[in-house]
Amino acid sequence: MSRRLYLLLVLCGALMGPSPVIAEDDQARVGREMIQALEAYAVYKMGDYELAYSRYLALAEAGNRQGMLNVANMHALGQGVPMDHALAFQWYLRAAEAGDPIAQYEVGKAYDLGQGVEEDLSLAQHWYERAAEGNNPDALWELGKRDYDHERLETGLALIRRAAEAGQPTARLFLHQLEAEASHGP
Repeated sequence: MSRRLYLLLVLCGALMGPSPVIAEDDQARVGREMIQALEAYAVYKMGDYELAYSRYLALAEAGNRQGMLNVANMHALGQGVPMDHALAFQWYLRAAEAGDPIAQYEVGKAYDLGQGVEEDLSLAQHWYERAAEGNNPDALWELGKRDYDHERLETGLALIRRAAEAGQPTARLFLHQLEAEASHGP
């Protein structure tokens, strides 16, 4: 076979995308992880936090974002493991860096409050913004309220509305109170 024909075949194979075998392997892995996460959740809901933690930890160590988030939550709450905000922060950060909007919000909150990590308002803002990009309602509320409190009313209200539309209860209450004040006049 000529070198040109060989290169053409390789290029055509690359353009066709991953082989069906690889795609099936990925689907099977995702399916297994979903089942493992559901089993861990069922054990958690039954109150066996130690077993749930070990199952979530196995998922987390395999790179599963939901596993990372739940391991972090369990450390933050002291469920199945001793309460450890620093370790919770490390797991939140891993999940946040992997793109999880809930974890991104939790990292922002940790930096905001100095919980498990040294307080850093600049990093808090950064992580709140990343979480808001993923439409995290709590991050939208936090950023909106900050803007509103700093006289950036239009931007703040837009974010607060998005948070309320996404179901964030404090944002809903805030908008309701604003509407009530507006209806009573100055």
